[in-house]
Amino acid sequence: MQQTFTCPNCGSQNVVGQPVCGACGHRLQYKCPHCSSSVDATSAACPACGGVLDWPTTQQRQPSPTGATRSYQGEERVSGKARDLVEKLQAGELTPKEALKGLEERRLVEREAWDFIPWVVYFLLCLLPAWSTITELRFLEFFAQLPAVRFPAIVAYFSLVLVAIATCMVVWQVRSHRTRGGLKKPGEAIIFYRVGLYRVMRHPAAFGGMMWPILLPIILSAHAPFTILSVAAIVLMIVYFYYGCYLEEKLSLEKWGDEYRQYMEEVPRFNFIKGLWNLRRRGR
Repeated sequence: MQQTFTCPNCGSQNVVGQPVCGACGHRLQYKCPHCSSSVDATSAACPACGGVLDWPTTQQRQPSPTGATRSYQGEERVSGKARDLVEKLQAGELTPKEALKGLEERRLVEREAWDFIPWVVYFLLCLLPAWSTITELRFLEFFAQLPAVRFPAIVAYFSLVLVAIATCMVVWQVRSHRTRGGLKKPGEAIIFYRVGLYRVMRHPAAFGGMMWPILLPIILSAHAPFTILSVAAIVLMIVYFYYGCYLEEKLSLEKWGDEYRQYMEEVPRFNFIKGLWNLRRRGR
């Protein structure tokens, strides 16, 4: 049974004896349990006292079977279905492409074949009043007469600032998945990590992406009338993003097991205020 512990730099779980953190690359420090001397993670015995080191070294470690239990802070916890793929990837036995294929074979990759449909409906609802006014078609006359709200310029400019911040959150997640996720892909990860924005909320990219459909009708209200249809479109996209995050979390629980379940208990989905408060309480 393999023992794991938390990286002091990013909070990711690592197998005892691993030289560096698999998520952030932080050099992990070990001490001999017999004499407390600093030892290398790949050593089988302490060079100072000669005591045998009973953690699995890089050469001795074998991948744990899918779904195996492991010891964590005195508890028995269930590893995710991707555990063995992560270990093989970190050991160089798999390429990122092969690891991704393994995730797909185990159905641990989210399918996005019909994701464009909510966006099509969203833009139809937002632009229908403006289109009705421009075309002056009689059967669309009802939509052209809907009461509209035109937001002040200061509100539109403030919304632009929020959209810029939201875009930065999406870009950060894309870059972070490429560098830390193990698969070198912007939208998928096999290595679980919790650095940066992931210490505050579980879905920073979804939160940032959701700000676009919420704020865009406000920004364009001077050109495309903001009506009850715009409100319906915004509600539709909020539900769409929430449901997408729910499905993603189901896959993450299968992929990373109780490690991700603990993360869900510590970090909120979107509530960054609560996330910052929890982060302060954890003292990280």
